[in-house]
Amino acid sequence: MPQEIASVSGPFMQEHSGFEQSCGQDAAVCQDISARMGNNLLQLAHGIFVSYIAGVCSMRWQMSAIADVDEILSIDREGVLHIASLPKSEQLSPEVRCAIEGDSASWSHTPLEDYWGSWTEDMTQFINSEKDTKLRIGVLYEIVQKHLVPLKKPCQLEQGSIMSVLDNNTVVMHMRSGDLLNATWVSEAKELAAEQPDEKGVDRTRYLMPCSYYERVMEHGNDGKPFTKGWIITEADMMNPCVRQLEEQFPGKIQVQASSILDDSCMIMSARNVACDSSSFAQLLALMNPHLENLHVRDVDASAAYGEEQSAPFRQHIYTLPTYPVLLEDHPDTLQTVIDVMSSYHDEIWVRKI
Repeated sequence: MPQEIASVSGPFMQEHSGFEQSCGQDAAVCQDISARMGNNLLQLAHGIFVSYIAGVCSMRWQMSAIADVDEILSIDREGVLHIASLPKSEQLSPEVRCAIEGDSASWSHTPLEDYWGSWTEDMTQFINSEKDTKLRIGVLYEIVQKHLVPLKKPCQLEQGSIMSVLDNNTVVMHMRSGDLLNATWVSEAKELAAEQPDEKGVDRTRYLMPCSYYERVMEHGNDGKPFTKGWIITEADMMNPCVRQLEEQFPGKIQVQASSILDDSCMIMSARNVACDSSSFAQLLALMNPHLENLHVRDVDASAAYGEEQSAPFRQHIYTLPTYPVLLEDHPDTLQTVIDVMSSYHDEIWVRKI
């Protein structure tokens, strides 16, 4: 059976209100999304977006990418997503051709870039031929609310936990570690920085927010006032130094959670107030949140996707950290250096609200 498709009314969906009646059924947008979960969710959303722009009813993705997304979404195991509500007799056959093909083999790790990665010739030609194929925050929100939210698996958390983060005075903060906070990655990043001195994206502090960012959110992120509770979502290794630093700075106000992917995702998808690190995982989950009222995000991610030109039904708090990150090529290639940089950054932080 076709998946449920929600009724979402926004500028993008209104502009494409006749999509289901006019979209083509003899081809699909084919997307390679064999990355990590956050980027896979982004690629799903981008494939849906391109399907609308191209007037194609369905998209297909690489089967190897299903495993992690399957932990939070009830995804068709055949790797097909029907953008339009098609009768079963009209659903995509396995032999259907790819009208437009995307390739994430050279994936750009800047979340929410204009075009979400590097593309094969078909996708590049398509993008270059269109006047407006940039996926901005308002459009992205509409797409995930309409097409991905109905696929969410039921949360297994106790009702009390969900009700806690629905409180206006609680903020959920995502703190990444895992693949970024380990000695091997630091060493590899150092080598890449030496090989590509102009490519600042290899610096891991580019993706790891300083603890002062979360402190600023806790102290002033509640419409200028402090939050009374912070709920930290992190990884089981507890390597992110900001977890302990915030527990010490805000005694009795911090709850730490490192649970299953589904349970952790449910907290981000339920909270009224969310503070993201530079992680496409947390940012996409926040946009799948129907309760979201305030989203705190760094401008390195906001520059291409967030802004006044695309409205969203929540308030955006965009943080500028003018002297962060500190590039690894200027420091010893040790894990402790990265942790020290995250813990000790206390330079000025600017906040722009939209």
